Amino acid sequence: MYSRPASYFLAVLMCTFALQGEKREVAPVPIHQVEPAYEADMSTSYVVDHIRVEMTIAWWQPVIVGPGFERKYMDQLSKFAVGGDDDSSLRQTFGILRQKWNEVPAGQMNRVLSSDLLRWPDGDLLAAWAGFFKDASIFPRRGWRQTLYRDVFRGKRILDFGCGLAFDTVHYAENGARVTFVDLVESNVEVVRRLCRLKNLKDCEFCFMQDLASLSALDGYYDAIYCSGSLINAPLEAIRLEAQALLEHLPVGGRWMELAYPKARWEREGRIPFEKWGEKTDGGAPWMEWHDLDKVMWYLAPAKFDVVLNLEFHSSDFNWFDLIRVS
Repeated sequence: MYSRPASYFLAVLMCTFALQGEKREVAPVPIHQVEPAYEADMSTSYVVDHIRVEMTIAWWQPVIVGPGFERKYMDQLSKFAVGGDDDSSLRQTFGILRQKWNEVPAGQMNRVLSSDLLRWPDGDLLAAWAGFFKDASIFPRRGWRQTLYRDVFRGKRILDFGCGLAFDTVHYAENGARVTFVDLVESNVEVVRRLCRLKNLKDCEFCFMQDLASLSALDGYYDAIYCSGSLINAPLEAIRLEAQALLEHLPVGGRWMELAYPKARWEREGRIPFEKWGEKTDGGAPWMEWHDLDKVMWYLAPAKFDVVLNLEFHSSDFNWFDLIRVS
């Protein structure tokens, strides 16, 4: 048995209290308005159970960033006609992604087709998911998030965007969260729906996302939008359209949480073009792109966020953003 440093419990307390603020309605933001933010200059870092934690303590202020920012990151769009008149709803983009993401992570290293899982008997499905969950949830990779947020999310409305097999959020639902599961692959949603029924989880909702218009079916506001690796598999233009649609359901005081791959991993693995990098990271994903706080703030703008946690962890294989909306 080991003890965790005081900084760990400070992080837990910060997450707990940050969700207690009063929510206020926010008018939908036109997606053509771009008002990115600069990185605050006060930060500290420390180690929590092998996780390097960077905590930024400052307000974010708007600055003007012109087309150069977009050109810097959006020079590889050959497979995706995102953001134009012909794909403003991302139906074409989702069609490309859908060909891959019926294949979902089944633990740390393995993958399985959700369409295959739907054919399994109930008992086999439950047993398989339990095994996948155990393998995926070792503390340094995923278990720390489950430990950090399961009590914070109790009684809260959580939107899991790109749920896959929903290891984190089914766990949160088992501990009292009210979860809406969203995915662009219908069989992913149906597997999770079936799992929730078999686990007798009542306060859950489900949304198959054919295109961005499908998000209009979401009911009201959420306390947190939870994106566990679902926003790095398309160009930033497409991610910005997704983010702006999701922000219509996140009030001031709500949390934006995102798992991504950091730039350090992309550099370590050879600076592979984004349309090829997914072959190395995710078994043939048509697009994979590193994210940092600047990119995240760019596609969330002009909405403004304070930083609760900004983590790069597991030997810089992953990074985690936990942001709280302030306007």
